[in-house]
Amino acid sequence: MKITTRLALALVALLIVIVVFKLAKRSPMGADRFYEDQPYHFQTLRVFGNIPYGGADTAEILTTIKRVRQGDEESWYDAWESMAKRVEKVGRELRDPVSRPGGVGNEAVDNGYYRI
Repeated sequence: MKITTRLALALVALLIVIVVFKLAKRSPMGADRFYEDQPYHFQTLRVFGNIPYGGADTAEILTTIKRVRQGDEESWYDAWESMAKRVEKVGRELRDPVSRPGGVGNEAVDNGYYRI
């Protein structure tokens, strides 16, 4: 392959890498925070910390925080209360003490969500 062809291919590859990185910076994917607002971000991380103890579920947390408008305390409260009620209802319908680690039912989850 001629040197000019190799150089052209290298430049094209470099351009593709630059474009991909610029697009990745604009995209919310790969963000290192759930919220720019520190208290909202911290509280979200705190809820994730309850997962190993059966006090939360990843899908429920992600579903809930989608409904929260940053800086809007009312939307935070409404979203978590709604999720707590939903989990409580499912727990009552199932009455399955084995569905959570350690024999804990959904009570630990809905109580945790009400606490937030």
